[in-house]
Amino acid sequence: MSADVRDGFFVGGRLGLTNVSPSYEAPQHNASNPSDTQAFALQQQLNADIDKLVANLNSIAIKAIENALKNNKETYRAQNNQVSTTGDVNNLDPLSTPLLNGLESQDNTLEQAIAQKIGALDAMIANKQIPDTPEIQQASTEYANILKALQEGSKNLIHEINDAIDAYNKALDAAKAAYKSALEKHQQTAQENTQYQQKERAYDQQKQQYNKASGVVNDYNQTLDNLIQNIREYVPQYNNQGDQISNPPSWQAFLNNLKSISGNLDAINAMISANKAILTMPWNPQEFSQYQQDGYHEAQGSACRVDQSAAQAAGGWGQYFINCIQNMVPKLDQGILPTNPYQLIEVQSWFYQKAVLISDLKKIGGYSENTIQNAEEGLINAYQSYLNTLSTSSFPTPGQAHNPYPTPTPPGKPPPPISPLPNPKFSYKFSFAKIASLNVPQFATRPNLSGMVHAFSNAFYHDMGINGSLVAGYQHFFSQHLGFSLDAFLGYGYIRSPIYTSLPFFKRLQDVQVNVGGNLIYDFNTPENGESHAFYGIFAGVQGGSTNFVLSAGGQNLWRASYNLDVDLGLRFQFSTNIIKWGVDLPLLHQDINWQIDSTHLYLDEDFKDIGIFITYEKLIF
Repeated sequence: MSADVRDGFFVGGRLGLTNVSPSYEAPQHNASNPSDTQAFALQQQLNADIDKLVANLNSIAIKAIENALKNNKETYRAQNNQVSTTGDVNNLDPLSTPLLNGLESQDNTLEQAIAQKIGALDAMIANKQIPDTPEIQQASTEYANILKALQEGSKNLIHEINDAIDAYNKALDAAKAAYKSALEKHQQTAQENTQYQQKERAYDQQKQQYNKASGVVNDYNQTLDNLIQNIREYVPQYNNQGDQISNPPSWQAFLNNLKSISGNLDAINAMISANKAILTMPWNPQEFSQYQQDGYHEAQGSACRVDQSAAQAAGGWGQYFINCIQNMVPKLDQGILPTNPYQLIEVQSWFYQKAVLISDLKKIGGYSENTIQNAEEGLINAYQSYLNTLSTSSFPTPGQAHNPYPTPTPPGKPPPPISPLPNPKFSYKFSFAKIASLNVPQFATRPNLSGMVHAFSNAFYHDMGINGSLVAGYQHFFSQHLGFSLDAFLGYGYIRSPIYTSLPFFKRLQDVQVNVGGNLIYDFNTPENGESHAFYGIFAGVQGGSTNFVLSAGGQNLWRASYNLDVDLGLRFQFSTNIIKWGVDLPLLHQDINWQIDSTHLYLDEDFKDIGIFITYEKLIF
């Protein structure tokens, strides 16, 4: 199958138009008022000094005290983290009144500067430099009242802060005393913690020992239960009339059952051998293994080999195997019934080994299938007869094992150590409502600027951006209709704005864009091989990157950087390796760009309403 002619890398160009929303704010110059420039400047300085002093009283002084408290508390916190080794809080110094000396000096300097400027204002009134109007006299009186209120406020604030510092230091002393008392309790509890940790380690060791023993005992008991269940599996079932109602098992099922029993015996013996300290009962590993081996050897004895004539003489294979068990197991005192668990092991091992020998007859050869089958059925019947007799008498099974280690009791945990953090309170009572309510009088106005003028346009495409870009990318179709493209753009833009052109200092506004993006493509028309390579469809995607605006105005080039993210939608046409796209881009990010030239502010406020249109030509190159 040949590659899609639409796949490959491409280069090209893009041309577009974008709606832009420029505006500016500029001062409106009127004829100068006959107010006195010197008086206005004096008023500005006087008001600035008052603002500084009010700021000092309202925030700066208090902030300095609060920072000092914060630093003291942070110092103590660091010591408190090491209390178990240091146990000393005496390094936490009290607050001192010299802390306010710099603040008092700064306030006094501002008060003197305000008093001097009020004196200069009165001198200008006396010398007729300012008209002696009731408004001017009222302003002078109000300034004097403001200075008096500020001086009283400064003294009261210093007094309040000094009282608060004294209260803080007393509270700190009390907190230190309480801490030292608590520290003694902390040290006592720490000793109790040490003892607890020692007991806890001993408990953990005992718990591990108990858990290990529990696992071994549980495994042993489970394996023993499986052994007894497997042995009882082939006990014949009888109805009320005494007739056997259960069918003998198949030879393979019988052999698998004996293998399972042998595996359980091996597992029990291995557990007893590996865990002598835990499984001290009920069997001795050596005696256990010896009885198991005796059963194997007896099953391999010459008088118990598979012998057709001997089986016939005994009255059948079943009776033959029963006779073999009784004759070849000298440790049994009552026929084939074991009287202890070791004899149970011996008999089960005998049956297993005998079943293995019968299964091997097919490999040895020399025996007919009928002889082998009769031997299999005879061994099964002998086993069921043995189990049936065994189930009606005492079953010599060992008792369940028990965990030899008692469950340990965890030690009681002592209460947590106590190490409180001294937290003395700091507060002040002085209210600045009186100062905040004072209105600074006005007796002069700015001589030049009387207002601002705003200029902007709401007309669609009244102002527009013209942009062009170089494009490079990759296009791939993963089905007959559906594909994608990845694009990179390097572009230049020029903003045409009648709003800005009206400004005498404006020259031009340009931008440089670096973007990347991607599109999903769906072609409606997809000719088959042998037809003309003409495709058309739609595309949709996003592109984004950085935009750098350059404003040339007032003999300067002012740069502003921003980011953009647009959604692209449109139609695409492809003729062989030539691709034409036409579409629109919708901005997703709000761009708020501004410049200032002298006292004029210029703005670009671009958002989703500033839709662009574009056309792109691309050429597949390989």
